Amino acid sequence: MGLRDWTRLPRFGHSTTESASPDSPVATLVRRPTVEIEGAASIAEAARLMRVEGVSALVVDHGRAVVTERDISRGIGAGADPEEPVGTVATPGPIIVDGSMSVAMVAGVLLNEQLRHVLVAMPDGGLGVVSLRDVSAVLLRHVDPAVFAPPTEAFSELWLG
Repeated sequence: MGLRDWTRLPRFGHSTTESASPDSPVATLVRRPTVEIEGAASIAEAARLMRVEGVSALVVDHGRAVVTERDISRGIGAGADPEEPVGTVATPGPIIVDGSMSVAMVAGVLLNEQLRHVLVAMPDGGLGVVSLRDVSAVLLRHVDPAVFAPPTEAFSELWLG
């Protein structure tokens, strides 16, 4: 397999709706099913699943933990074996916000807790995932619509930022 095969990312639509405002419920930003993995799965399996699904965070063991690409890179950088269980690098007890919380309030949670992702308790009882990128897009669009325009071509959530 060549380098080009490994760097090509799947394409998904951006998760932020154009009609969302800072006062909108954060649940409106959840636009796709949450991708889950069992804590016993390997770190390598988690990384592959993130790549295939085009996401940068996975819910582990039905919300008991969350693993992000940052967790994986930190774990591998610290010497974790890619075949170790992903639960060893996942963040246990993730913050879960109510889906009715405003986008602006969730921005505060993300910044104050130094997070890039937050789990959202959805009205149907499920969990969603919202990223700092999703929230930032809504806030920027509110301040100045010309600052952030949705891309003409869908892009992947995967990014190392």
